[in-house]
Amino acid sequence: MRFYLYFTFGIVSSILGWFTSQMLLLGTGESIIDGPLPWLAKFPELLMLPIIAACLGVAMVVTEIFLSNPTRYKANCRVLPRYLQRALLIGTIAGLIAALLTMFISRLGVAKQERKKLISEFSSLHSTD
Repeated sequence: MRFYLYFTFGIVSSILGWFTSQMLLLGTGESIIDGPLPWLAKFPELLMLPIIAACLGVAMVVTEIFLSNPTRYKANCRVLPRYLQRALLIGTIAGLIAALLTMFISRLGVAKQERKKLISEFSSLHSTD
């Protein structure tokens, strides 16, 4: 039963995080890309991954707290804010690290493709001489 609750809350929180990040990126009117942060158009994962990771972290913490003491709602609500702040902070940091690693790895892939293209062009130039 615990597995199904964790699974359900994980899916719901990731969808909520995705929706929130998309609303911030694209918006309903003027998007954040067109307004104050135009560089996010090149790197949208810098906004999306921290929000999604923070939502997943919060969902895991809330699920664990309420499943560990299912009959003590007042005590759970009293303890919850302290752990939510930590979950938001750690989730955001983990999301930023994941976004930076994603950017770094994608840049390596682009650089590798450009290098192969340059090598093939260079070898084709020298083979015709």
